[in-house]
Amino acid sequence: MLTGAATSDPQGQLLTVPGGLAGVQRTLRIMVDLVRVYKTDLNVREKALELTAHCAHKDVRGELAALQGFARDAVRYVRDVEGVETVQTPVQTLRLRAGDCDDKATLLNALAASIGFATRFCAIGVRGEDFSHVMAQARLGTGWINMETIVPEAALGWWPPDASAVMLAHCS
Repeated sequence: MLTGAATSDPQGQLLTVPGGLAGVQRTLRIMVDLVRVYKTDLNVREKALELTAHCAHKDVRGELAALQGFARDAVRYVRDVEGVETVQTPVQTLRLRAGDCDDKATLLNALAASIGFATRFCAIGVRGEDFSHVMAQARLGTGWINMETIVPEAALGWWPPDASAVMLAHCS
């Protein structure tokens, strides 16, 4: 996920991202910037309100579960171009209904932030790899809760059993 060579910024320009740890850090900064920009986008907020409309008043766990379910199940997972790291804007991901883990996590954090949640990203290594996956997280009470977007059966709070390295990037 985070090992490619290029990504796009909010204006759609192609940016070169270094490989390795520097590339992971740069990609996370781009994702954080996208959430900060798009959490106030009307399309993102309307979608978040639509997705949480069935939740009881102040059911924050239910709101997060509804948003996670949408990003996990209604947005198709598709890999990046071979050898090229791309990050879509949340609006692009909503329109395309497809993206990789960083696109889905960026959309999910923008949706959650648009209705008042503090959010962050958690880049992890799985199966002994360095930083190969990213998850959205939201503040729930005094802690943070994982919102996995790739694993179909992953409920709110699910953590990969084979996670190794961890890097956090706060959006708010």
